[in-house]
Amino acid sequence: YQRRVREFEFSTAVQYAMGVFSFLVKMSLLSCAFSGLRRATGVSVKDMVSSKVKHVQARSLSDKYFAFGDWLVDTSMSAWSSFKRYQEVKKLMDTFEKKK
Repeated sequence: YQRRVREFEFSTAVQYAMGVFSFLVKMSLLSCAFSGLRRATGVSVKDMVSSKVKHVQARSLSDKYFAFGDWLVDTSMSAWSSFKRYQEVKKLMDTFEKKK
């Protein structure tokens, strides 16, 4: 009986940890999407949110959240640009842009 209880507690803890991990990954992707939206269109969700949040600590947390998305996109792009295949594709895209 005690073994079953321990197995249940362990599986519950693993499920909880996976749920937290899944939530954090989804929030990171959403932050990256907001960063891409700002870069592509100029619409800043960060400014819209910051203007409505009155609490100083909550505003600071939201600013850090959006800054994390910017950092993640910048870091990913700098890592991606170091690959040879990316450089070949970029060169090819640049030649198409010049022809227009």
